[in-house]
Amino acid sequence: MSDTSATHKPGFGERLWTFLKSPAIKPMTLALAITVPISILMVLTGIRNQRSDLAYIALAPLATWALVILIVWLQLQVDTVGATAFGRALQVAVAIATPLWLYVAILAWWGSEVFPILTSLQTALGYLSMVIGIMWVIAGTFGAWRRASHTRNQLAHSVRMQEQFNELLTQAEKERFTEYRTVIASKVVGSLDRVMQSWNDSTNEVLASQLENLTDKVMRPLAHQLHPVTLRVGLIPSIRSLGSGYRLDFDSNVTDLDESGQLLDPAVTPQVFRWVRNLNPEGTSVTIMIRCHGDDVIFSAVGVANGRDLDPIQRVAGLRSEQVAPGRCRLIAPRAGTTPPEMILENAHPQKQSPVSGGGWGVLTSPPVVSVPLVLYIGVVSAPISSVVRREEVGVEALWITILGVIIPALIAWPLSRINVNTGTRQGALVVLALWLGLAIFSATVINAVIAFFAPVYSTVIGNILRFVGSFSRYAIAGPSFTVTRGFISQTKQDEIGLQARKAEINRNRADLLGLADDTDRFLAETLHRTVQGRIAAIALLLRLDRRSEAEREMELLTQHTLPELEAKLAEWMQTESVNEPDSSFTVPGLEIIDNSDWQTLIPQDPALAERLRSVVHESAVNARRHGHSSVMIVNLAQSGPQLVLTCSDNGSGPDPDSIPGLGSALLDEVSSIYAGSWSLKRENGNTIMRMEMPAGTGGISH
Repeated sequence: MSDTSATHKPGFGERLWTFLKSPAIKPMTLALAITVPISILMVLTGIRNQRSDLAYIALAPLATWALVILIVWLQLQVDTVGATAFGRALQVAVAIATPLWLYVAILAWWGSEVFPILTSLQTALGYLSMVIGIMWVIAGTFGAWRRASHTRNQLAHSVRMQEQFNELLTQAEKERFTEYRTVIASKVVGSLDRVMQSWNDSTNEVLASQLENLTDKVMRPLAHQLHPVTLRVGLIPSIRSLGSGYRLDFDSNVTDLDESGQLLDPAVTPQVFRWVRNLNPEGTSVTIMIRCHGDDVIFSAVGVANGRDLDPIQRVAGLRSEQVAPGRCRLIAPRAGTTPPEMILENAHPQKQSPVSGGGWGVLTSPPVVSVPLVLYIGVVSAPISSVVRREEVGVEALWITILGVIIPALIAWPLSRINVNTGTRQGALVVLALWLGLAIFSATVINAVIAFFAPVYSTVIGNILRFVGSFSRYAIAGPSFTVTRGFISQTKQDEIGLQARKAEINRNRADLLGLADDTDRFLAETLHRTVQGRIAAIALLLRLDRRSEAEREMELLTQHTLPELEAKLAEWMQTESVNEPDSSFTVPGLEIIDNSDWQTLIPQDPALAERLRSVVHESAVNARRHGHSSVMIVNLAQSGPQLVLTCSDNGSGPDPDSIPGLGSALLDEVSSIYAGSWSLKRENGNTIMRMEMPAGTGGISH
């Protein structure tokens, strides 16, 4: 059987197309288009019937072409100017200027007597290359600085947005739990208080009817509104379950998307449902039209008397609302799989801008601080002007000097490129400047010494001075300038990575908060439905059986223990729950908690499981102190074979054997149900041990 995953080998056509799209094709084509016609013209008009004439005319285009290839290769190693149309044009100009100078220099050596203009053209090309080189340095440095500044501004903006978003998260958490407490206090506790006020003056039948009416009219709708079971099958069935007061109008594709879970993300659906259920109709019903538009799902409500503004949780979910006209409002939600737009915190407190690291000395100390390809590049593209400054009438006669001026600096730069400097420091920047200055001085000294030894005729005072000046301008000025350019480019890349990381963190915090909100809604709904509503139904049944004293005890347990415990838990969550900085420590007044668990290993593997297990530990600690009067509790979280085992052992007396399971048991039941686990509470050797087991995840927890 052949391996379909084998590496694809491109054919000749693919390789040719890749070459034609490469950066080298433009300057190479341009060089041929200029040099070949001129060479043909010279063959036709100025040849002296000598074999050497034809050789020089043929050599010139080939040498030009080869130098273009070398310069383009060096550009790919070091040049970063070509980020814009002007930059790309400048790259081509740099790649063609020096080869054309070499072409004219070869022709001038051969035929300056026949074509005197060649000498002047060679000088002009030298000055032209100087202008292009200066533009290259300026454009590269300025362009890189501009891109780096733009990205840095984006990063600073993202920092401010993250600070604002974190404030929004904090505000959302507080408002969420405040709303929960308000709803429970007004709809549940308040209703039960009214029943208790009439307890002594009402018959069992009347009290039972009041409690049954509370169950039907308040408890069931409240549990459904907090977290309707129908949300698991889609938003549309959930809205329909609210009753005839909500009429829906939507296309068939919306139904298909909703049923397949592709309409809204699971964390967004409950927040849209909350917006819908808070719409109050002008008449008997509200009509809600659902349409998909690009990355948005638009909910248009008609016949609305009033509604509620979006709360922080809904804004975190990416919802946006607007009043279209009297009686008409619109909600815009991000479609499943899309990123919501930036969330702006209304009435946010002005904040001092957080500093963004980087910049400064870092742009000059970005490694490698001395690059051999860069030194070669500078030497090659500046060769024409170096020849002009030395007043060499025919550049090719001193071609070995020009080559020497390129090779010797590159050889000296090789060991310098191995030197490490302290990045981002003033000391490191000074070392970089010293390296480039040393390269300029030492290169000029070595070149002058070699020329004086091998060709004294070229070793003149003015020539030696000009070589020092040229070396200084090329390596002590252009070199550090390009290093700064590369530093800006490096900073830009780091800032872009930072931007992506911050966006990912915001999205992660958003998902965590919405997930916790959904978990809390579900927990409260199940608690109200199973614990509170079940106990109210039991009290009503006891009253109808004329067991008033038992019903009174149950009512006292419900109003004085269960509901205050639920309100206290909400207050506790409001103070301690955080999605940004998970804290694995536990504190309960009067109880010493010895935690032997490896939370830091579990948290990165499954943050949601870690959060729930911490809630279990905290619940166990509170109960151990409150009911068992323990003073010490030992916590162990470990992996035992395929099972993840959490144990909380305390030295208290344990719960009352006749006590009725409360919210703590409901929490343990919920966690066990979610993770297909089980829990137990037993006395052993004078200690109370809570043990929870569940299948271990992909990562192991050390014993």
